[in-house]
Amino acid sequence: MQTICFIDIDSTLVENRFSRRALGALLQEIRDQTGIPVADLAHEMSRENERRQREDPDNPLTMDWDDIIEQIAARHGASLSQRGIDLWRAYAHPDAIDVLDEAPSMLARLRDMGCTLVVATKGLSKYQDPILQVTGLAAYFDDVLTPDRTGYLKTSPDFYARYTADRADKRFVQIGDHYYDDVICPVRNGFISVLRFPLGQVEEAEGRSLSAEVLAWRAADPLERVALLEQHTARLPTFPKDGTDVRPHAVVQSLQEIPALLERLA
Repeated sequence: MQTICFIDIDSTLVENRFSRRALGALLQEIRDQTGIPVADLAHEMSRENERRQREDPDNPLTMDWDDIIEQIAARHGASLSQRGIDLWRAYAHPDAIDVLDEAPSMLARLRDMGCTLVVATKGLSKYQDPILQVTGLAAYFDDVLTPDRTGYLKTSPDFYARYTADRADKRFVQIGDHYYDDVICPVRNGFISVLRFPLGQVEEAEGRSLSAEVLAWRAADPLERVALLEQHTARLPTFPKDGTDVRPHAVVQSLQEIPALLERLA
């Protein structure tokens, strides 16, 4: 049976530390012309993106941050001196991107196991391709699915159609950090869902002592953590505010747990 792994990028494989700098430069231009605080403009940008995802998810402009910022600028009578994508490409540098959990070695192990590796991201290719290239992660993947390449948002079943049209002798695994995108939607699609949820990472980075609950979480098996998840949903930023009874098939603290997990699930 062929295993096809759909893998998210942001907060799964990498943490991007340059996006705020790139897009923030444009928000600062609007602020300089209108007096509207950058924080308020950033909230307006997020609300517009959420509206698009809710009302017109498969529109190519839904995840286009350039179009969103340009619309906000026009709404407030401001003009921009440059485009966000140009700043994005200029700032996309390895030193501004954290590759998580020694991801390359995990991807190499999955390839050695015969898995087909496919990026599955809500981000447009013009924003995500530079990240994959400068980090060297692009070399590990067989394909990259983005809304502009598929014609659908990641949350739509048709986003995966080129792989799911024929499901015979295939096993689909989705790996990511976003509860709706990487748990609820893949479970609906009939995929195995693996949630990356590194509980206690912030405390550890700050040198704080870990609670007994966090230590128990870390010691648990990825399959056992599913039952423990209920205790920690408040610390999972993307968990639905109105709750859900949908659960992932497994929860990993680190990407390094995934190869052994998939061997067991086989």
